[in-house]
Amino acid sequence: MYTIPEVLATIETNQWVMICTVIGWIGGSVQFLEAIRLTWRDKVIGLPLGYVFAIVAHDSNVALNHDLWFNTVHHWYFETTWYMYPFWVLVEITVIIWFVRLARAEVAPHLPAPAFYAICAAFQIMAFILFHFTESLIADPLGIVGLAISQIVNVVFMIPLLLRRRSTRGQSRILGWAILLGPGSIGLLQSAAMVPALRTPLYYAMVACMTALSIGYLILLEYYRQREKAALVGT
Repeated sequence: MYTIPEVLATIETNQWVMICTVIGWIGGSVQFLEAIRLTWRDKVIGLPLGYVFAIVAHDSNVALNHDLWFNTVHHWYFETTWYMYPFWVLVEITVIIWFVRLARAEVAPHLPAPAFYAICAAFQIMAFILFHFTESLIADPLGIVGLAISQIVNVVFMIPLLLRRRSTRGQSRILGWAILLGPGSIGLLQSAAMVPALRTPLYYAMVACMTALSIGYLILLEYYRQREKAALVGT
């Protein structure tokens, strides 16, 4: 799909790499921090467990490959972004431990705690296996396609979470807009900016679909917000 020298040369000449990277990181960081705030406030998880399992599988892979980024690749872009990954992996692991307990109380209070935790552990292990299996199928030495995959699973799980609750608990406009402007659209273009082979109609169609889903999530969130306001007025 690509070679490392090709990607490094593209980063040096394509300004969209940095634009999409900065916007993607800001959007993703705001999303995660806002979800933590909402979880603390509402006592329900602000991000779906499926997404958190997927993102920690990707981020830990980047964080643990220090030798690749600093000795093999040895490029300022990957060395700079690497420093953010160990921090976020620690945050994500903490969030998983916290969220799993809250999720059980919300979706499976009837299930014994050991059984629910075992199921979650199996999903996390499966996320690690699937991520590395996918990488083994394609020529992706820098994990650029894996980055796109880790962002795709974002909104895919957010909409079902909102539909199941039928309320805005654990959700907010800030969270929705951070997803839309970050990993739900512009963040996905980061991979295409670095790898010309990804600049295909199918890839851009995928980005368009994810953007539509992100907008759909915001519309659905507004629907529940208005319904909750009407209920308050009615009382």
